[in-house]
Amino acid sequence: MAGTRPGFAAGHRADRLFFLAFIAMSWIGVAMGFAPQIAKRFGGTADYPAPAMLEIHVWAFFAWMAILTVQALLIGARRHDLHRLLGLSLVILVPVMTVSAIAAEIHSQRFYAPRDPENARFFALPLTSMILFAGTATLAFVKRGDPAAHKRLILLATAVILSAAFGRWWGEPIGMLLGDGFWGTLLGNWAGTIALVAAAALYDVATRGRVHRVLLWGGGIYALAFAGAAVAYLSDWWPAWVRGALGLTAG
Repeated sequence: MAGTRPGFAAGHRADRLFFLAFIAMSWIGVAMGFAPQIAKRFGGTADYPAPAMLEIHVWAFFAWMAILTVQALLIGARRHDLHRLLGLSLVILVPVMTVSAIAAEIHSQRFYAPRDPENARFFALPLTSMILFAGTATLAFVKRGDPAAHKRLILLATAVILSAAFGRWWGEPIGMLLGDGFWGTLLGNWAGTIALVAAAALYDVATRGRVHRVLLWGGGIYALAFAGAAVAYLSDWWPAWVRGALGLTAG
């Protein structure tokens, strides 16, 4: 298979089950993490009205998850033609999701700045996730001729955009356990992403005897990016830089 490291099988009879399990766990994370926020929106108790960019991001995110689910089912049904055709829509969603997420977070920062100047620290976390998402999702499109790499890049891209969902679900108990320092910040935000990527690596070992290079390199880059974001979050310079860059003023 072109572009695939010799000796690494592009497919395995258990792949369909694993990727369906991955998608199922992703949907559980979405439900557990976002249900309270959705309830607040519909109940009129959210901190501020949803801006257009947030609405666009929410719909684009759910479109990504829905298309990903259908894509997995199409592969199981051996409809590779429809899988490739539908995959083009994911390419369109990548810039939409990235730009709308960052724009929505800037709106959030502008709302919270007068009330809590230190909230600017948080900007490091979603910004890091969306940069990683844009990079891995774009590479997934580039590597679509290499099935083994393509599937794992899609997994990496999906796992990192789920950080907000898992962070809302797991973040508070992790923070209570580890505190608000480096590890509490890193794992409180990205424990779900790390768990999903680790599960994929363990699956590779179980079915191929080793981890695919995409997960090795991607996992390493993710780890460095998460650590850097946690350091920035805890620093004195980052919130000051964010407030200056975005023109935020404290109350």
